[in-house]
Amino acid sequence: ASVLERARIAAGWPVWGLDMDDATIPQEAEMDALHAISHAKGCYTGQETVARIHFRGHVNRMLRRIRLAGDTLPSRGTELLAEDDKVVGDIRSTTVLPDGTIAGIAMIRREIEHGRTLRTAAFGEVSVLPLVP
Repeated sequence: ASVLERARIAAGWPVWGLDMDDATIPQEAEMDALHAISHAKGCYTGQETVARIHFRGHVNRMLRRIRLAGDTLPSRGTELLAEDDKVVGDIRSTTVLPDGTIAGIAMIRREIEHGRTLRTAAFGEVSVLPLVP
């Protein structure tokens, strides 16, 4: 991976087409925390859904940064499992950092708190971090 790609993933900056796509609701990618959503602007495509979530609800999944131990990069789509073997998310991007740890971005269920440890079937434990530090 390039230096830019490693820095992007380590910092939790999602990229279109890899970490998110047209099925991703902006709040799932924490676009509100990045001040990329206007709640004052008039009509725009998707505005009703964005406003409804902002004023009345929440999303059920969110992009999160993750850290893994090991030397093998999990592939895109690798499932993340809770203690009861329930699938709670999937990996979107990964890279090896200079210190040898693996950093990634994953879509994870909202109820999984930062600091929680998940696992994968083949790659071991996964630490969950906020997307936007």
